[in-house]
Amino acid sequence: MLTHGWSSYVWNILPERNIAPEFHGPEGITVTGTVQKILGKNPVVNGLVSLSIFSTDYFMSDLVLSDESGRFLFDSIYFTNTASDFLQALNEKGKLQTEVILDPVFEKSPAVSKQYFPVTKIFTYVPVELFRQQYFNERVLREYILKSGSILIEEVTVIDEKR
Repeated sequence: MLTHGWSSYVWNILPERNIAPEFHGPEGITVTGTVQKILGKNPVVNGLVSLSIFSTDYFMSDLVLSDESGRFLFDSIYFTNTASDFLQALNEKGKLQTEVILDPVFEKSPAVSKQYFPVTKIFTYVPVELFRQQYFNERVLREYILKSGSILIEEVTVIDEKR
């Protein structure tokens, strides 16, 4: 509010009409996608899709049914901070033989300044020789790793000679 140096305002007259707040669209995010069978890739009709979102101080779970084309929709999901999510679909017989394909949550990817690209390029390039060296190191180390069921014993001292 621009006061131009005035520090105390007294509102003697308030507007009598109620002004409705402007609608800025739905809050939260919308998760949409398709459920299809693993074999044959056919859509799952009336499949039960469950979404669970949880963090240290928040938990939310919701169920929806997929339509004739296997599409589902979770609308206006709102949470703060970092959260983990779990999405699962069951077919019409209650079996887990389904595949969930999510639609992108955001239409456009966030813009990244060009100043960050050279830094990421440095860290993403790894020479093939390093992978080769890591492979050989792991092969040598396998000789010294105990196999499951092995028993590690203390030092053994031989005090008699073979005859």
